[in-house]
Amino acid sequence: MPQIVFRSPSSVALGTLAAALLAIPRSVHALQTHGAPEGLFAHQGAHLFLIISLVIFLVNIRRSSLDEQKSWRLLFRGTLLLALWNLWAFFGHQAEVYMPESSVVLLPGRHIPSVLVASWREAAFYVFKMDHLICLPALLFFYGGLRRIRTALTENGTHRKEGRP
Repeated sequence: MPQIVFRSPSSVALGTLAAALLAIPRSVHALQTHGAPEGLFAHQGAHLFLIISLVIFLVNIRRSSLDEQKSWRLLFRGTLLLALWNLWAFFGHQAEVYMPESSVVLLPGRHIPSVLVASWREAAFYVFKMDHLICLPALLFFYGGLRRIRTALTENGTHRKEGRP
């Protein structure tokens, strides 16, 4: 299978724009609900498992002194933010459980429901739904760390030359 290689940042931007324009849906419904209560229990359990796994990874990075290298510091920061994001999402799901159903309203002329903020429960739900503000920087740190590791491996000659990296 041929590999697509972008040579410059402008070609990456054009490719991203083309893909986005081809994938524009008529409506976007980003709300995911879980069947009560089993779906939520399984999902929350997965959040806790990932938090524990990320903390173990953080401890191992710190204990092995890998965080003395720039690439591993970036991975450490990304992992720390992913753990924080996961905790944030966990509490966001809990806030959703305690939010009254009457808080989700369909405004006249709209197709997407809105949240009526009338108490601390709705405010907490709204704030916790902004988890992407933590997740995106986490992924950028992670990407930066992995990219630096790949560059170092390529420069040291320990990177495989044939096939996929």
